[in-house]
Amino acid sequence: MRWRAGLGLAALIMAGVALAQPSSKLHLTPPGAQPATPPKGGPQAAPTQPPAPAPPPRQASPAWPPLPPRLAQEPPALERLRGLLDAGIELGYRAAGQEGEVLTLTGVELRRGAERMLMERLVLEGLSAEGLRRGAARGVSAEFPEGRVRLAEFDLEALALLPLRPGQTGGEREPDQIAVSGLRLAGLELEGETGVWLRTFVLAGWQPGRPGQLGVEGLRVRLPAGSPVTELRVERAGLEGLDLAAMAAAAARNSPPPAPPAGRQAYRVDGVSVARDGQALGGLGRLVVEGQTEADGAAAGRLTVHDAALEHFPEVAAALDAVGLRRLSMELAIEASWTPRNGRFELPALAFGVRELGALAVAWVMEGVDPAAAMSDPNRVSLIEARLRYADQSLYERALRDQAQRERTTPERIRQQHAQMVAAMLTPARPDPEVDAVRSALLRFIGGQAREVEIALRPARAVTMTELQPLLSAGPSEVVRGLGITATAR
Repeated sequence: MRWRAGLGLAALIMAGVALAQPSSKLHLTPPGAQPATPPKGGPQAAPTQPPAPAPPPRQASPAWPPLPPRLAQEPPALERLRGLLDAGIELGYRAAGQEGEVLTLTGVELRRGAERMLMERLVLEGLSAEGLRRGAARGVSAEFPEGRVRLAEFDLEALALLPLRPGQTGGEREPDQIAVSGLRLAGLELEGETGVWLRTFVLAGWQPGRPGQLGVEGLRVRLPAGSPVTELRVERAGLEGLDLAAMAAAAARNSPPPAPPAGRQAYRVDGVSVARDGQALGGLGRLVVEGQTEADGAAAGRLTVHDAALEHFPEVAAALDAVGLRRLSMELAIEASWTPRNGRFELPALAFGVRELGALAVAWVMEGVDPAAAMSDPNRVSLIEARLRYADQSLYERALRDQAQRERTTPERIRQQHAQMVAAMLTPARPDPEVDAVRSALLRFIGGQAREVEIALRPARAVTMTELQPLLSAGPSEVVRGLGITATAR
């Protein structure tokens, strides 16, 4: 995205590193320039691709006032900073001073073509060709044809340029060849067709091979009129325990993200709201994802979603009206773990609920599971146990009324039809007390004598997926006994 150019330049100047990133528009290869690529097949081979179109003409610089003249004797660190800037970038300032390794500039201005960046104050400490000990900027703004960027505060701690790879130039440096101890942005505004406002952004521990963390607060995004969503707000979000540098490098190369390092990982998002032209569409109260990975590959995690809401608006009005609600509020919780030694996958809870309607929870334990395999061997994957529980608040009664209305009958008649179907499925040829108990529990729920029903599977021995298919097509007694099925209605 083009608005990143301004931020990229700010980081470059303060860190001395982004200046080496040729993907940032303000300080990279001039717009329209194309790298030369030798034709396949050697020097004599004919080109197989049509010539690239001529680059668009470079935009003329606006009629900005001339930059202030340089000091007769500039601080040594300022000359070092100039050496880090790409050709074509002009640097101006109102005042400059240096005490020890601290360079202070006021009224800073950088220009390139039709773009420029202004900084009320810029402080750089320990600036060298290998990085920067500390950098801070106040009152940053950038102008370019597509929009404007403003940034109230920018603070950077301990930035280092890591060694280049063989044959690589500084302009080809990738995200995992930079290390940053800390970065903080405050008061960010991006103006253009899409507007973005951000109160704070904090990053810590950007270093290849090590976990880091980042967080944002007070995010608001405004999208063009006519879009399905025209405003998004997020109170706060953050993540920790991930190799951020490796993730960024993988994204830049269009590669799959790396596996998380051993240890704890966590993601959190709070206070999400989505609107269109001032009308609330939905939101999310809280999302938390926590995980723990071990050196041997074992992993465990938990995901919780609180108040994932869907408001009443035209596209969903019919669905909400069908269940008699003006707003859907959903909850979700998932816990899972995997042990590589025997491929044991445990799902203690996968619970999903909608307020005022009901909640469904499932759980199971399996062995022989390989998450990395495209398709698991059904002879190796086996079911150890499973459980399903449904607690009804009003969904079943609402469904009965809706079906009765469509079929022009009564809810009680629909209830009887459901009972007849369950009885037909769970009545064996010969009396079977275990099947009778399962059928009785389900009929109590259908009849309205219970609001919660739980079905458990505890086979006497593990059942492979290959064995499961023919077992399910057998009679009710064989299924109930083979899988150790029990049912409870409350």
